[in-house]
This record gives sequence, structure tokens and C-alpha cells, in this order.
Amino acid sequence: MAASGARAVVLFAIQLLLLTFAIIGSGLLVRPAAAETAAGGRVDIGVPGSTEATVEILISEVQSSFNLLLGCLTSDLDKEIRLFDGVISESRDLKRSVVAVTRDSFIDLKFEVGAFPSSFDQHYVSFKEKIHGYDTQEIKTDFALISVKVTWCAPCASVRVGTEKSMAVSKIFRSIS
Repeated sequence: MAASGARAVVLFAIQLLLLTFAIIGSGLLVRPAAAETAAGGRVDIGVPGSTEATVEILISEVQSSFNLLLGCLTSDLDKEIRLFDGVISESRDLKRSVVAVTRDSFIDLKFEVGAFPSSFDQHYVSFKEKIHGYDTQEIKTDFALISVKVTWCAPCASVRVGTEKSMAVSKIFRSIS
């Protein structure tokens, strides 16, 4: 009797796992479309029908301190995503940001550069989404050289992992039944 009770608990746990993997694999659980990576880290943003765009900014040849606002528009978002807002006083890398970009669309980056917020110059760069690879552009301002690199990666690993786990749990379930 105890063995059949334990078996029922194991079967229930396996069914719960299968349901969880089915929800994750179908895209019903969606993580935020914008996330930041730690240095060298990778984030799977898991937005169905999108590609991860890792945005890297290098500020070099700094002539004098300046304010920098970096905004991003992507996919069908009406609202700008703020990637950076601060003062640049020396050459440096900005923190990397990961943004979901819908397939066959663009990521637009807006740089507002100036000594005072009332005197910002605006510079724009756009990148067309692609499944893999990277793109670069440079912006030369009176204050510094801004190098932009966008690395593309299709985030399909989370769906594949979920499917593989579901299949493995399915096999276990069949062997217990």
C-alpha cells in the first residue's frame, strides 16, 4: 500500500513537471524584454519571435567631461528604453545591455551628448536584426569617439532545453507507469 502511495506521488510530480515544461516551451512564461548582463554574462530573454541584441558601448578619445543619455527604441515599443544616463569624464566601457528585437525589424539607439542638458546634440544609429553575428558603428563628437557594437543571437536554447527535458521526463513517466 505504501509503495502505491509513493508511486502516485512520483507520478503527480512528473505530471507537474511536464505541465511546467509545456508552459515554458509554449512561450506563456515570458521574461522581460530588456535585461542587463553582468560582465561576461549571458541572459536568455526568452521573448518568442525575437533575437537578442547585446549592445556594447566604448567611449574613447575623451576631450572633456560630458553628459550622456543613451536610449533605445526597438520592435513595436512606443516607449524608449533608457540604457545609460550619466557623466563621462574618461575613456570607458559602458555596462552591456541585452534587448529583444523582433525578427526583421530594427534597433535604434539615440545618443544625447552635451556639457549641459539644455545643449544636447542628438546622434542616432540603427541596426537591422539578424539571427547571428555583429554590427558596429562609430560616432565622432566634439567630446569623444563613441563605438557601438551590437551582437546578435537567436534565443532558441530555452525552448529546446524545455522540450528536451519534457521528452526525458516523458520517458521516465512511461517507464514508471
